[in-house]
Amino acid sequence: MQSIRALTVSSASALVLVLTGATLAACSSKDGPPASGSSGSSGGLLDASNDSNVPSDGGRDATKGDGGSALPLGDVPTVDEPDVPCVVSNGIKTELFAKSATAFGGPAVTRLQALGARRFAAGSSTQGFVTFDAAGTTPKFFGVSLGTTETTFSSEGATIGAFALSTGKIDYQRYDDQGVASGAPVSVVSGLAGGPSRSWVGSGGGGSLVVWPVGSTLFAAGITAAGALVGPPFTLASNVDNARVVMTYTGDKFAIAYSSAAGISSVARFVLATGAGVVGTPVMIGTADAIEPVAITPTSAGFLLVVDAGGDEHVYTVPLDATGKRSGTAHRLLGGDLPFGLASHDNDVALVVLTNDIKNGSNEGPRAPQFRPLDLTGKPTGPWVCLDARIASSLYQDMSIMAEPGGGYAVVYKSPADTTVLARVDKLGTGAP
Repeated sequence: MQSIRALTVSSASALVLVLTGATLAACSSKDGPPASGSSGSSGGLLDASNDSNVPSDGGRDATKGDGGSALPLGDVPTVDEPDVPCVVSNGIKTELFAKSATAFGGPAVTRLQALGARRFAAGSSTQGFVTFDAAGTTPKFFGVSLGTTETTFSSEGATIGAFALSTGKIDYQRYDDQGVASGAPVSVVSGLAGGPSRSWVGSGGGGSLVVWPVGSTLFAAGITAAGALVGPPFTLASNVDNARVVMTYTGDKFAIAYSSAAGISSVARFVLATGAGVVGTPVMIGTADAIEPVAITPTSAGFLLVVDAGGDEHVYTVPLDATGKRSGTAHRLLGGDLPFGLASHDNDVALVVLTNDIKNGSNEGPRAPQFRPLDLTGKPTGPWVCLDARIASSLYQDMSIMAEPGGGYAVVYKSPADTTVLARVDKLGTGAP
C-alpha cells in the first residue's frame, strides 16, 4: 500500500498553475514530510514514514483483553480498547477531485486546515495545494513548486506558507488565498554542508515554524505574521536520530512531540517552542521498541498524542498535560492499523485511521478509512465509523481531519474509486455536522 502520511513535493523548477473544478493536470511526487494544528483544527501530522520502517507485532491473533497488550508501549502504561464492528456514517460526502485529477488519481492529502472561510489541503501527490469551500464546493488546485528537494505547505490562517528545501538551504515564500505569491522569498537558512533532506512545518498566530535535521540535531526557525524571519535558526533538540516530528499550535506556542532512535528502541519527547526558541526543557513521553508520533492536538486538559508502534493494531492515544507530561494511561485502539490524523474541540477529539489490511498472500491488502470519536484521555466514546469501503492496496492513499469551528469534523480521504472525497460528520462521526 502506498501510504506515506506526509506532505512533500519536489521539482527542479518554479511553477504556479491554477486549475478549477474536479480535474487536475498529472504530476509527480516524492515521499517526504508535513502538518500542523491548533485548537479547532487538525492535529499536527508531520511524519513521512512507510510501514516497512516499523517492526511487526505479530498481527491480530496476538492481542489480549483490556488491561494487557500484546504490544505494550514500552514504559508507557496501556490498556486495550476492544475492536467493535464499525457503524455506517450518515455524514455529508462531496467529491472534490475525480480519478483523472492526477497521475495518482484524486490528490491524496495529509493536511486539512482552515484558510479564512475556505479550506486548505495539501499532500504528496498534489505538487502544490488545493482549496475549496467549507461544503466542498469550488475546489481549486494551485500548482506551486519551489524547492529542488521538497516544498512543504501550511495554512497560516489567512495566508499559506511554503518552505522550499534545496541543496544546502531552506527558503520561505508566502501566498495569499488565491495562490498568488505575497512578498519576496525569505532565506531561512543557507550554507548547509548537506541536505536538508526533509522538514516539518506547523502554523499558528498568522506565522509558521519549520523544523529540519542536520545530523543528529533538530533545528528550527520561525516566520512572523508579517512574513519575516523571527530570528536566526535555533537548536530544538540534540542527539536525535531518525527523527519523527509532529506539532500543533496553542496559545502563543508550538507544542512539539518528536521521537528518536535509541539503540534498538525509540524514545519520544515533548517540548514547547516559539518562533524564537525553545521554552523550558524537553519532557520524556516514553521509551518503547517503536514509538512514532503521528499527530498531536490541544484539548482543554492539555494535549492528546497519537503514536504508531509498529506492526498491526498499533494505534495508541497518549494523554498529556499542558506541560507535555503523561497524564494517564495510553489507549491501544484495536482494529485501527495506520493512524493518519487527530483533531479536537475543547471537549471532544476524533481520530482517522486505515483499518487492518486483508492480506493477499504476503502482500498488503485493502484497508478501509475509519473515524473514531474519543474523549480527552484518548478513550473511545463510540464505535468505529465506516467512512467508506476498503481501498485497494494499489491506490495512493492518505487521509486528514480537521475540527470544524461550529462543531463536528471534516475528513478528506481517497475513495475506493480513486477520487478525493470530503466527508463532514458530527462529533460521533455517525451523522451530519
